Amino acid sequence: MQEQLNTSHIKGHHLTSIERGKIAVLHAEKQSNREIARRLGINRQTVANELLRGEIDQVKKTNGRLTYRRE
Repeated sequence: MQEQLNTSHIKGHHLTSIERGKIAVLHAEKQSNREIARRLGINRQTVANELLRGEIDQVKKTNGRLTYRRE
């Protein structure tokens, strides 16, 4: 049976608030999703999904036109 030595996170379980906080801190430090995933022992797509989940679409009306930005 093959062992997976790079994952400390149990597959199929939700991220903890501590893991979410670590993702936010590492992302603020301009770390790549792959690097964040490697450090936390999770899949890089999980990091990408978490970062997208935390973003908010902002809508602002300027001179009668709507402008969108993501935070």
